[in-house]
Amino acid sequence: MEACAAQVPRELEVSPSGSSTRYDLQLIDLMKDDHRTLFYIYSDLVRATERDDYATVRRLLANFKFALQAHLRVENMRSYAQLLQPLHAPDAGTLALIAELRREVDGVARAAVAFATTYAGIDEYTPEKKADFSARLASIGDVVIRQVSLEVSRPYTLYQPG
Repeated sequence: MEACAAQVPRELEVSPSGSSTRYDLQLIDLMKDDHRTLFYIYSDLVRATERDDYATVRRLLANFKFALQAHLRVENMRSYAQLLQPLHAPDAGTLALIAELRREVDGVARAAVAFATTYAGIDEYTPEKKADFSARLASIGDVVIRQVSLEVSRPYTLYQPG
């Protein structure tokens, strides 16, 4: 009887690029460096908000959005793609976990990018907009911190040589 790996759900399929994704010994460290960068930018956003420096807030929001999108591209193209390589032969439970994590990451990313786009585009921060921004900044921070904790504890532990 021939063993077969679980079928990769459509939302997890990686488009063929002509070459396989190879295990990168340094990838997880690079991803963690990205997390630190995101946390630094977030901390700077909080400090700029406390100083009422919304010109800096706008600049930092653009930096945050760029850093987050770059991190997600690398994560999707290298770590998730490598996890789904045939050498790993992921079982149905692992595939379901990866699918769930990717959906969570996508949701957090959409919310964080929409937040950064919205508030970077505000020319004048009225007292109401400042209050709304501060509340949403705290909320985005909580969500991003929770998501990074999940990434480090779940999918990053799956990333191993094939």
